[in-house]
Amino acid sequence: MKICFPVRKQNGSQYASLDDVIGLIGREPHGSWLAGTNQLWHGGIHISQASAPGSVLSADNVDSAVPLQCMAKGEVVAWRLNQDYKTADYNGKELKYSSTFVLVKSRCQPDLEKENSWLEFYSLYMGLAPLSAFPKAKCFKAKSDLLKRVASNFANSTSSDGIAAAPAKSGELKKDERVIIQRQQDFRNGGTVQPFGLAKMLNASGETSGEVFWITLLPEFMEPDGERYAQMPVWMHKAVDLGELDSVTKPAAPLEIEAGDAIGFLGEDIAPAGKGNVDTCHYAHIEVISTDSRMPEFLNNPAGITSGQRYIQILSGKSLYQRTGEGKDSTFMAMSCIVLKDGGKILPRDKCNPFEDKDGKTWFEVSPRNWMSQDDVKELHQFDLKELGFTTLEEDPSPDVSKSLRENWVKGAYDWMSQRVGKERGIQQKQVSAFYKNLIKKIDADGDGELSGAELYNALHHPELGLRDIAARLIVKHDSEWFGGSSHHRWSVFFQNYDSLRVAYAKQWLDDCEWMSKVDAFKKGEPVWHFHPVVFCIALNNSDQYEITVKMIESLLGHKNPWFTGKSGGKVFAKNFQANYPDVYEFNKQKFVIMLNEVMTAYGITGPYHKAHFLSQCLHESSHLDTTLEFGSGRQYDPGVHRDALKYENKVVGDGPKYRGRGLIQLTWKKNYRLFSEYSGGGFVANPELIAENMENTIKASAWFWRNNGGITEKFNARGDINVLIDNDKNNVRLITKAVNGGDNGLAERQRYFNEIKKTWSLE
Repeated sequence: MKICFPVRKQNGSQYASLDDVIGLIGREPHGSWLAGTNQLWHGGIHISQASAPGSVLSADNVDSAVPLQCMAKGEVVAWRLNQDYKTADYNGKELKYSSTFVLVKSRCQPDLEKENSWLEFYSLYMGLAPLSAFPKAKCFKAKSDLLKRVASNFANSTSSDGIAAAPAKSGELKKDERVIIQRQQDFRNGGTVQPFGLAKMLNASGETSGEVFWITLLPEFMEPDGERYAQMPVWMHKAVDLGELDSVTKPAAPLEIEAGDAIGFLGEDIAPAGKGNVDTCHYAHIEVISTDSRMPEFLNNPAGITSGQRYIQILSGKSLYQRTGEGKDSTFMAMSCIVLKDGGKILPRDKCNPFEDKDGKTWFEVSPRNWMSQDDVKELHQFDLKELGFTTLEEDPSPDVSKSLRENWVKGAYDWMSQRVGKERGIQQKQVSAFYKNLIKKIDADGDGELSGAELYNALHHPELGLRDIAARLIVKHDSEWFGGSSHHRWSVFFQNYDSLRVAYAKQWLDDCEWMSKVDAFKKGEPVWHFHPVVFCIALNNSDQYEITVKMIESLLGHKNPWFTGKSGGKVFAKNFQANYPDVYEFNKQKFVIMLNEVMTAYGITGPYHKAHFLSQCLHESSHLDTTLEFGSGRQYDPGVHRDALKYENKVVGDGPKYRGRGLIQLTWKKNYRLFSEYSGGGFVANPELIAENMENTIKASAWFWRNNGGITEKFNARGDINVLIDNDKNNVRLITKAVNGGDNGLAERQRYFNEIKKTWSLE
């Protein structure tokens, strides 16, 4: 199943790696995994502006705020949408919080025919911004066909009065199509100053779709068409339509949601901070929970699933090797280094540059220039979760929440973690032993069982032991704070010893946030499995089932020769290519496929058919990954030579060579260089060579073309997005080829590549 991180960067782009996101979450000031700063059990994580800096919505940033996103595809099964923030009194001060939540049910099914390989789980997003946080925006309907204009770096060209020229054209809005306007601005267009709106399309259901763009708001072209909440997720629109606010609600009809869909924004929280003070922040609480009886057997991969990501585990006490020679002539010599510190370490197999020598033995580069033999590592599959470090701990229903950090699961957690931080990890053993024994003593030895939330937090974030990453793989069956409210007996002792100023607020908060008793799957109030929301979900991510790998490309090409040599352009071209483009010449294959997969994900080229078509077209257009630059001189694109030169903004002789094809799917014409520059913020018009000499730019230019500038706009209303063509006619290579190069050039080879990729990925 496809998994997304719940947060994105401030500019809306996706984080590239799990380490990036875990590093951010580790800096959250409160609400850490397993233990909160209130010294109570905490079965989820908090997301604040520390890890989601762009996810607070206001009237001033409605066009740029970045919503939290759904982590896993599923079905919205329950929600509560507050009309406004809840309030409570604390020492004469008004506190504010949100009990808005949405609950998504998902099912991991690595083998559709083997139910013992399935796991049903729920993602909870609690404390989201309420309805009152969403500004309303005006909607308009087009009176006639109108030009869209790009929403990017448009303000470079201004007149003497400081008013920017209208942005470049980027497509067409059809008559009667509806848009929602996120903000308005005047631009100079055709000598006059005109009002424009930053718009997003509205479909027949009133839901937004596609990218933002500028559109004229002159009354002769656009007519007002009501108002709609801006930036509101689909599930919230459904809640508003039902009219049931401030109560736990189940959708009237099945409501599917995809990984990456908007969930909502961080809610404002003004909470007691002790001694009559308050603390203000924006945050949301995220949990992943399950009542599935197939836990914990699911961790043992009972169906023996071998698809998806593969890993190697370094065995302790084994030799490292040094590699000499190239290709099949490579030899490996054992060094004196013996693996101790990294014993047990698990690494993604495809990022260890697996190499098969002439004797058929596979070697893995476990660190720069350090190799290990296949005999000295253990190979694991994605769903071997137990062997990948996940383990379960169970706790009986808790009679007293105040003792949640003295329950058996805590002792079990530290016993388990201590076993994983042993002598072979190369850690100072005296420090480990004293640190661990002190924690256990704090838990149980003198009978008072005192362990503060801060101490547990520090233990789980210890810089040397790596306990944070180990603890993130704990799966704990425990009572939930979302069942029963303040009247549940488990809270009685806690409130007897609680700060008297905070009691009323805390009880009201628990009662307002309770939801489990109203959702069938949880209304019995039994303990549920709690997973680390990010680490566990990412472990299930098999969207890389269709990952492009070095081995796959080499199979398609039919050779293992170096890539990007320019040799297929002739000796002179190859010599100049090596001299002028040293950073892409014979580019590292593994780095290339990692970069290719990451850019494709960032640009939404994620479906298996999207990827299959994109790769087959890239292979042909780049002369089988041999060049990032067109072989010809480009003079054929000069004005006076090509009839469309002026149309595509090649206005002077020399523009043809200057703006000749670059990229994998080669970007040609000054107009396209300008549009890509405006989209990405790069200076590719002034320096077009940046696309050919930098591999990341090479790939991004091709992905941008694919999603924004494909040569077919009318069919299926694609508007230049080749993904749309594929979604409507997934096997039509001729259509995609025409969108890429305008005709049937190289169709047979493109078709062959596409067919082979389909076969490799077992597509229909």
